[in-house]
Amino acid sequence: MVEKSEITVCITAVQAARFQLRDRQHRAEKVAYALELEGEGLSRREARLEVARVQADWWPPAEELVAASLRRRLAEEDVAGPWEPLTEEEELGMELSGRWPGPNIGRLRQRHYSLPSDLVKHLRTASWRLSEGAFAELDRLGIRRAIGTPARLRNERERLVALLCSPAQIVREALDWYPKGASGDRMGPHLMEIH
Repeated sequence: MVEKSEITVCITAVQAARFQLRDRQHRAEKVAYALELEGEGLSRREARLEVARVQADWWPPAEELVAASLRRRLAEEDVAGPWEPLTEEEELGMELSGRWPGPNIGRLRQRHYSLPSDLVKHLRTASWRLSEGAFAELDRLGIRRAIGTPARLRNERERLVALLCSPAQIVREALDWYPKGASGDRMGPHLMEIH
């Protein structure tokens, strides 16, 4: 049994809509398959049991798609590592982290996923190691929070915030670049298609 960890991230409204559409399609396909099986002579109960038996293979849950997409994204050179392991304090901080500083990128939807623990650890480690220098400079200047940032430091704050790479950002990239999870080619932002 794979050990799982809970993680909360914000995905875009478009990504959330894709998951809703996927869920509706899966429900319709399950009903159609059960009806097909009944037409072949299976009882309603037998048809439902067969659908339940093949469900994980034919209609995997969204978390499996997220995990597969994220594995592929974390294999990309810019986030793959190797990284220095997080200290206990850093790891705790990443588990507690809320919204990171950054621009408003539009309408986001909060989602909770139960993903393989090794994947969550890699995500959090890559995110922190890519961002720790910018966070250190934001803290040194006392401008981590936008509120109260002196006008003379706003441009510097924007520059440093642009260097941050939150776990949610990596997940959103994974879902955009690898919308089909383990299958399919990479789709960069300029190649994305609406599903």
